[in-house]
Amino acid sequence: MSNMKVKHLAVAFLLGLSLVSPALAKPCPRAEKYRGEPSAPTHRLVELKDLALILHIPSNFRAVKVNRYVVEILHPRQYELTKCGLPPEFVETFAILPESLLPDFLRMGGEMVSLGPIQTTHLEGAGFALGVNQNFADEAFFIARHPTRPGFFVVYMLSCDCVFPTALLVNNIQFFDPIPLR
Repeated sequence: MSNMKVKHLAVAFLLGLSLVSPALAKPCPRAEKYRGEPSAPTHRLVELKDLALILHIPSNFRAVKVNRYVVEILHPRQYELTKCGLPPEFVETFAILPESLLPDFLRMGGEMVSLGPIQTTHLEGAGFALGVNQNFADEAFFIARHPTRPGFFVVYMLSCDCVFPTALLVNNIQFFDPIPLR
């Protein structure tokens, strides 16, 4: 099992996720290494009431509610993999995390490299990379205080069974631009 999948499973365990339901698992075609996937030119707004956020996502992506506090944004191929019972190779996760769990969340990732402050139109937080160095990672996080839920943080996690430029974290969080629900 790859290092990224182990980390993703550890994060899932901490947040109480159920990544794949064996009852829903179907036979899958042979998985190929993830090479990226173009997003649709059209977009839609997805209201995540439990997270008190609205996200701007490409129309061909899926927002999959994992539990009350976690939503995964999956590219079409990644969604098909989860339907087959396989973990996605590339996943973008939005979660809200109680402040009391933040130290455990940060400790479990291993050695993190700070990417410094990151700002979207509606959130101001910090970025962290895991896995390689400050310019490339196999996992990266954006963490910010939730603007409308005192005692909670918004966490955006980008995980890949690959190595990606950490600038992708900054670009993606600014693209999704989470809007707080009042």
